[in-house]
Amino acid sequence: MNKNLTLMSLIILFLFVGCAKEGPEGKNSLVDLIVEPASTNCPTGGYKIISGIDQNNNSSLDASEIQNSKYICNGRNGNNSMASLVPELPGSNCATGGYKLNTGVDANNNNVLDASEIANSQLICNGMTGSNSLVSLVAEPASANCPNGGYKVIVGTDQNGNNILDASEMQTNKYICNGTNGSHSLTSVVAEPAGPNCASGGYKLHTGTDKNNNGILETAEITNTQMICNGSAGTNSLVSLVTEPAGANCQNGGNRVNSGLDNNNNGKLDASEIQSFAFICNGGVNLQYLISVKPESAGGNCNTGGYSFNTGFDSNRNGILDISEIAETTYICNTSTQVPALKNVVYVGTTAGFYALNATNGSELWRYSTTKGFINSGPLVYNGKVYAGSTDSYMYALDARTGEVEWSFSTNLSGIRSDPTIANGILYFGSMDHNLYALDANTGKQIWKFETSWVVETKPVVLNGTVYFGSRDTYVYALNATTGSLIWKYKTGDEIGQSDPVVHNGALFIGNKDSHVYAINVSNGSLKWKHNTGISMEDSNPAVHNGNVYIGVWSNAMYGIDESTGVRSWTITDYGTNAKPCFSNNGIFFSASSDFYALNVATKSSLWSKRIFPNNSGAIISEGVVFVGGSGFYALQENTGDLKWKAAISGLFSKPAIIDSQGNIIQD
Repeated sequence: MNKNLTLMSLIILFLFVGCAKEGPEGKNSLVDLIVEPASTNCPTGGYKIISGIDQNNNSSLDASEIQNSKYICNGRNGNNSMASLVPELPGSNCATGGYKLNTGVDANNNNVLDASEIANSQLICNGMTGSNSLVSLVAEPASANCPNGGYKVIVGTDQNGNNILDASEMQTNKYICNGTNGSHSLTSVVAEPAGPNCASGGYKLHTGTDKNNNGILETAEITNTQMICNGSAGTNSLVSLVTEPAGANCQNGGNRVNSGLDNNNNGKLDASEIQSFAFICNGGVNLQYLISVKPESAGGNCNTGGYSFNTGFDSNRNGILDISEIAETTYICNTSTQVPALKNVVYVGTTAGFYALNATNGSELWRYSTTKGFINSGPLVYNGKVYAGSTDSYMYALDARTGEVEWSFSTNLSGIRSDPTIANGILYFGSMDHNLYALDANTGKQIWKFETSWVVETKPVVLNGTVYFGSRDTYVYALNATTGSLIWKYKTGDEIGQSDPVVHNGALFIGNKDSHVYAINVSNGSLKWKHNTGISMEDSNPAVHNGNVYIGVWSNAMYGIDESTGVRSWTITDYGTNAKPCFSNNGIFFSASSDFYALNVATKSSLWSKRIFPNNSGAIISEGVVFVGGSGFYALQENTGDLKWKAAISGLFSKPAIIDSQGNIIQD
């Protein structure tokens, strides 16, 4: 096999697998390899590389998704130059670790690249982005699949997140077979620091011909130098392969490698986006140097698993790298990287649509509109998506960066007034069609639904494998979160509207139209206590703080009820609200009809108030700022109530969700 072509193929394979981005932020870019028999495309055989965007997210590159097809053909000629890969730990050479590529000539013919024979060493550092797609490579003996042996490429998605491609996760198998020789062309890769050549750093790719056959690409032999630069956060670096016919660039033909930034985010490297290119040329005779690649389980060699690379010469010419022929084994271990986190974003539903705003200045990042609004179902941010229900009857999953619809789910033409919640990858929410739904949060596929006798407007609460919620049919329900089967139900005195339950210290707290606040034991559904306020509490939202259940009465008061006894221990009047209060430092914060209030919890004295006409909107406090809707959407200083910014958006508002400056998600 062409040793130099093999190493370049491995490098290209790492570019595609290790640097592919996946959504929160977009669709997966996929690459597939198909064996190409000897033909006009490749006179001595080879393989075809197809690439495209996984539009339907099934982790397979379907025929309709293929955007590019290129060929890499087997060559013919070679020499006794050798290469070895040595892991590079995270440090000054490589911030996130990587590998050192040593090259030289096997002067003593012992099939090992000894330290004294190393002529050149290059660092190949890990990048800053990754994906959940895994590739497993297994040695393939000489057989009908590969007449001269080779290895099998197994592709799949790491569904259980253990960084190992388990048998149940394998989706496609392809073979890369040993060819019939290499060439004297050499490639040298040199790390390029951040600077004028590459703003974010990258690599310098030297190519040329080894004229003196010493296995080293010397300065005088370099015929082409190209920069391959890292992309900036949010922009994909792309590589494309274009067939190069026999000619001045490649005497025997080959391929041109184009690289650049996908500035228009269409998943293709357009001609105007190409920043650099280099040629990989076919060569000419038989080479008996083999590489065997096998999965390496998590352990002492690789903490998170990876691959072992065995190299040596095929002494018995059976096309297989036998154990006795292995001259060197190196390990390439998996790394744990992720797409740069979103920061400083506010998500909020309104009468006019669903908004993502810049949390530092209130500027609009994106907006999604439907025929109806998002005011009754607050947003939920999870795993790169933001979920929200609309009065148009759909639950939406939107890309948290772009606002593009990932999926939508219809609830039989009935609106959604319930906030969603997620546990173990399952999205739960209630609907006006009387059902509580459980959907796969990633795909939007229904897992189960549970029908009550009337509408479900409360936010579900999931704890220890049980989902709790209330319905206007007067019942509080506890269901098995996995199957949706009933565990218990408790009958209250009247309807339960948008009073979102809170579970704390083994009790569920919820308001009711019969004027009571209920405390129900979650273990068996029995009544712990109920407290009479004298007015309907069906839409009042409780919050537990320092042993008290705080809940507002929309007409003129807010109460603090001892969570253990049900005895009222705290009362303020002339502050009518049914919004859920929030707490920070020594203050209690809540909205009413005309004003937003901040009080000292212990003394009940006013800290500040602001006339913003919040109409009982829910609020979130993050990094010293109160975010709440009113006559626009407001960011107020927590300590003083002073205006930080106001977004000129009209209509009513849901409660918001925040991603703070550190990438933390702050939501109810």
